Amino acid sequence: MEQGNNLDKIAYRKLIAWQKADELAFQIYRATKNFPSEEKFGLVSQMRRATVSVAANIAEGYTRNSKKDKVHFYNIAVGSLTEIEYYLDFSFRLAYISNEQHQLLVKLREEVGRLLNGLAKGTKSKWQGIRDEEQGTRSKGQGTNTESRIKKQGTRMSLLFFLVSCSMFLVSASAAQAVTLYFSPSSGSHAVGTTFSVSVYVSSADQAMNAASGVISFPSDKLEVASLSKTGSIFSLWVQEPSFSNSAGTVNFEGIVLNPGFTGANGKAIAITFRAKAAGNAPLTFSSGSALANDGKGTNILASLETASFSLGIAEPVAPEAETPPEAETPPAVVGTPAAPQVSSPTHPDPNKWYAVNDAKFTWSLSSGV
Repeated sequence: MEQGNNLDKIAYRKLIAWQKADELAFQIYRATKNFPSEEKFGLVSQMRRATVSVAANIAEGYTRNSKKDKVHFYNIAVGSLTEIEYYLDFSFRLAYISNEQHQLLVKLREEVGRLLNGLAKGTKSKWQGIRDEEQGTRSKGQGTNTESRIKKQGTRMSLLFFLVSCSMFLVSASAAQAVTLYFSPSSGSHAVGTTFSVSVYVSSADQAMNAASGVISFPSDKLEVASLSKTGSIFSLWVQEPSFSNSAGTVNFEGIVLNPGFTGANGKAIAITFRAKAAGNAPLTFSSGSALANDGKGTNILASLETASFSLGIAEPVAPEAETPPEAETPPAVVGTPAAPQVSSPTHPDPNKWYAVNDAKFTWSLSSGV
């Protein structure tokens, strides 16, 4: 049974609508590589997000069991296609894409639209037929007592009014708890020359989020990025791979979470490894950021951008341990020095004369103690 479910999950790849949507995403990614750098978080980001949303929602809708859910996700894909139509025209007006590129992408988008509309309408017709059949079955079992229905409707309206009144407070309270981008840890002390890691997290406790982006600023005279890591990230797709510039002092990221999106308090985006360059205070801030709701409209639900600050200092030099010189060996004490012996020769008495006798005899006496 498990094998069958896995086959169902990849069967969407056989849909011509999905194949064409995947090709559209590929072509738009290629085209936006040549856009000006100032559009990195503008048109490039929006076009890539929208085109990935089309293929992703077709796949998500196809794997749903409920016809109603299928139609819901197909409609989201249709909405994203409408976004792409505007982005393509606007990019062409700005001369970001050539006339040939524009015609190719527009034609491909229209083809995806026709296939997707047919898929959505066919599914919706089946769903509507099921609803009509259920409605007809219910109608056969309903009574004809009009007064009873009016009383029931009055009761439902009273209950609805009560629930709406009570929920107004809950809605206002939950609205204040939107998405937050923050750093962890947010403070600390580190020595110059050492490295330390800081992670970027997303908190979206009350509403599902399917995309987030941010530009992080850091003092380039005090910090430099050694590496970026996506390990453990909630994002399964990246509009642009996380990147950094040590000269500009920035880190950029923009990721996507596929349906049903992310809901939670500690969603890890990326991890940054910094190297401390100079002593002083090193703040981390978000110069920009966004968080898009998983509502099919791309509503920005970002509420706050947190900051972090780190103290960098020069490590105190460690004094080397003093070496203990080896103990010098003490020579044995000499108690007095004996006097030199007096040498004499009975055969050669005068040391300044030459004697023809070769056989010489010498005598000497030793002092006491030798």
